[in-house]
Amino acid sequence: MKVTKTIVVLTLGTLLMSSRATFAQSEPPIIETQPESQTVATGSAATFSVSASGVEPFTYQWFFDGTEISGATDSSLVIAAATFDDAGDYIAGVSNDGGTEFSQAATLTVTEAPAAQTFLDFNGDGKADLLWVHADGRIAAWLMDGTNYLGNISLPHRAPPGWKMAGQADFDQDGKIDFLWQHANGSLRAWLMDGTNLLSTVNLPRRSVGGWRVMGLNDFNGDGSTDILWQHGNGRVAVWLMNGTHLLEGIVLNNGKSLTAGWKIAGLVDVDGDGDNDILWQHGGGRLAVWILDGTTVERAEHYKFSGKTSSSWRITGSSDLNGDGENDLIWRHSNGYVALWFMNGTLEPEAAHVRKGQAVAESWKLRNR
Repeated sequence: MKVTKTIVVLTLGTLLMSSRATFAQSEPPIIETQPESQTVATGSAATFSVSASGVEPFTYQWFFDGTEISGATDSSLVIAAATFDDAGDYIAGVSNDGGTEFSQAATLTVTEAPAAQTFLDFNGDGKADLLWVHADGRIAAWLMDGTNYLGNISLPHRAPPGWKMAGQADFDQDGKIDFLWQHANGSLRAWLMDGTNLLSTVNLPRRSVGGWRVMGLNDFNGDGSTDILWQHGNGRVAVWLMNGTHLLEGIVLNNGKSLTAGWKIAGLVDVDGDGDNDILWQHGGGRLAVWILDGTTVERAEHYKFSGKTSSSWRITGSSDLNGDGENDLIWRHSNGYVALWFMNGTLEPEAAHVRKGQAVAESWKLRNR
């Protein structure tokens, strides 16, 4: 019995000493990499990271302005789409059996996101410019200040053979306007742009688009992505609802019914002042009509009547917000090469003005603002 007691006591003592020795060797983690302060725009992602050395395993806990963030238990903290409420100080706690070590505070500053570019602005003055494509593929722009012609520039790229400019919009949602091209076989390709610089090209999904032509670009369903407006040679109209360069759904408008022969989609403008673009039509004889839209629903069709006159010599070649009021304006071109603008104001009485003092442009150059 004595021997047994001695052995037990010695064993417990040895275990206690061993336990104390192990405990004494375990120390809190050492922060090796501190999270860094950063500034992001609203809607952008922010990521904070921390790394540590020492006796593993480690556990992590992030804090925002001194309050524990529920579920934030990884070495990195990701804020997918920052808001103003996310601005503040972030600290990481790293723990092991030896204790917890806290990182330095990293400050997140959130700024107002710049307004997404909705029109071509090659010189960064906040004014819409006019885009021209030559029959030989050359691309140029008129730098504009409303109706005032400031000068022109040539872009360092040419239209690829067999492709026509179909429109411009921000397909990759980087705040910059991109170019959409349509091939004679119906294929679509986007040039992702940074001003006049071509960053990359993306081929859009190919469906059976024989006989269909892109007539405009617009956010028809209000999801923030640019959708594609089509017209068939037989007059039918359809919309591709898009997510960036990915096709979500195709919708035929007005139950497949169109206007009579001789009518062609001319542009997208807000005719009734509800803040949404409507589809403007022009007849070969110069007359105008409009489809009033609610999303992709045609609420009504009516002739576009105003106090002025139109003729077959003037054709609508595109639309863009040229006076900065947030509404698409109409770009007209005469058969002799003159260019004129209609500044739209949500009514049937636009203001008209000539561009570049009525100087004509050679027929080999085509206006491509859409």
